[in-house]
Amino acid sequence: MIKKTLLFSLCAVFAVGGEYFYIHKGKRVELTPLPDGSVRLRGSAAPLAFKTAKGTEILIPNRLVVKIAPEASIDAILANTDVQILRKYRDGLYLLKTRSPKAALDVANALSLNPSVIYAQPDIMQRWRLR
Repeated sequence: MIKKTLLFSLCAVFAVGGEYFYIHKGKRVELTPLPDGSVRLRGSAAPLAFKTAKGTEILIPNRLVVKIAPEASIDAILANTDVQILRKYRDGLYLLKTRSPKAALDVANALSLNPSVIYAQPDIMQRWRLR
């Protein structure tokens, strides 16, 4: 059942195509792409740069943060996905890695729809401007 839900969710996310967003506290956060910057993370794909509706500039790498329900299995949730577990924290919290920043957005949005997932969102980095 969980596999079917995840597969359906991934199809629904890809069908929207071209729109960038993530789910935060049950609400859709719209993202506007920014021109590629010169930011490069060691050992990772170049992050995607966005501006939120509030005007905050953020970077999204190829990682996401997921918290699952106590009775859920991360292996069952991630079955048939191309996602790697980078780190397991306590209380069902995981740091996951995808093949690209776009995939991190898509997988986070799909997992957000899974009833066994408390929350899933990209590992967002906020840009800082030094004066």
